[in-house]
Amino acid sequence: MIIFNSKKLKILQMTHPSLRNVSDDIKEYDKTLNDLAKSLTKLMKDPFNDGVETVGISAAQVGINVKLCICKVPGSGKNIAMVNPVVLDLSDDINKELEGCVSVGIGPNQLFAYVPRPRTVKIKYFDLKGQEAFLEAKDLMSHIVQHEIDHMYGKLFIDYIDDPNEIMTLAELNERSSMEKKSLI
Repeated sequence: MIIFNSKKLKILQMTHPSLRNVSDDIKEYDKTLNDLAKSLTKLMKDPFNDGVETVGISAAQVGINVKLCICKVPGSGKNIAMVNPVVLDLSDDINKELEGCVSVGIGPNQLFAYVPRPRTVKIKYFDLKGQEAFLEAKDLMSHIVQHEIDHMYGKLFIDYIDDPNEIMTLAELNERSSMEKKSLI
């Protein structure tokens, strides 16, 4: 059974031990699950009241260790709620995408890195009504899905980075981006 107060949901930061827990399977598809999904979707739109939207969120990031995540489908404006997702297949083809996380720093101190992940992932999950569904995600969507599922198993994107020098703050990322734009002129 899931118990939460939607008015008190807060994003946990990477030092919080709950982020390293393995989440429990969801067994009941009820109003509480739907309310949690709605609250997480709302939180995605502006997690820190700074006007910045995120492309995914997992219940584990608010200290509710159940297997539920919401992923924004790039370019569509739509979200997918995934309950108890299971990775069925990962491609051998690896690509790197820039990843950040609302649980890994705030504002100019938020951390980012180019994370290597399989380019394609096949997932089995259940929707909020308990109906089985399948998803094949590629490129950015593959990264989003894998990132959110990682939260359910106590992993953060920084766990995939071998060289700490590859991790950048938002301020460093903005500076690098500004320098790259200047070099193109």
